[in-house]
Amino acid sequence: MPEICQFLEWDSRFFDMRIARVQEQRLDDTQLEAVMDWCRRNQIECLYFLANSADETSTRVVEQAGFSFVDIRMVLGRSLSGFSNPPPASNRVLVRPWQPADLPVLQGIAAGGFGKTRFYFDPGFARQAVDSLYQTWITKSCYGYAQAVLVAIPADPPNTTPCGFITTHLEQPQSTQPDLQILRGSIGLLGIDPAARRQGVGQSLVENSLSWFAAQGVDQVSVVTQGRNINAQRLYQRCHFLTQSVQLWYHRWFR
Repeated sequence: MPEICQFLEWDSRFFDMRIARVQEQRLDDTQLEAVMDWCRRNQIECLYFLANSADETSTRVVEQAGFSFVDIRMVLGRSLSGFSNPPPASNRVLVRPWQPADLPVLQGIAAGGFGKTRFYFDPGFARQAVDSLYQTWITKSCYGYAQAVLVAIPADPPNTTPCGFITTHLEQPQSTQPDLQILRGSIGLLGIDPAARRQGVGQSLVENSLSWFAAQGVDQVSVVTQGRNINAQRLYQRCHFLTQSVQLWYHRWFR
């Protein structure tokens, strides 16, 4: 029988503290007692819990136990059936694959570029460490964690310095039978330089990523964003994404 919590090796090493995650999305009083006991035995300092937003019992139980609500996790998705490939050209932005010379700029965009995520809303995480988290994330994405990293550069005037990026991931088929396989992809990170926002950069990046997915034979694409990130939601809705699920992130500190 799997344990009720999972120790997170990478998070613990990165933030230099013992971090775990509840493996269930619903908790009652008995399960919560088991969770707290597991955390005591494993000397956990920070615990993540992703709750089913429709389960009133879970939210009541964890809030009474000192968990802090930190984020609304929204998954949006769309089908690529009938997708027009390639996307219409933009007279403002050119999109191309990343190049090694781009990396310092991409790291700069990533640092502080995701301020609506749960780590920035939890004072238990130092802001400098969270900036470094997203710099590390884009670096790992460029060097193999993502299947592709696309960058946007201004078209007028011509410029070689990226003003935004998007990362793409391919998922393993859910069926071993070719006739039943549905190929799925996901958008990981979408970052835009503050000076280039509201200029169509985000939409160009998303449309070009969809073109890339279509070329790989992907049937469905998903993306995760935050409930407080209205601009991101509107961007994906303009690109014909629809909300698929809503969950609630909680953190519990033991220090």
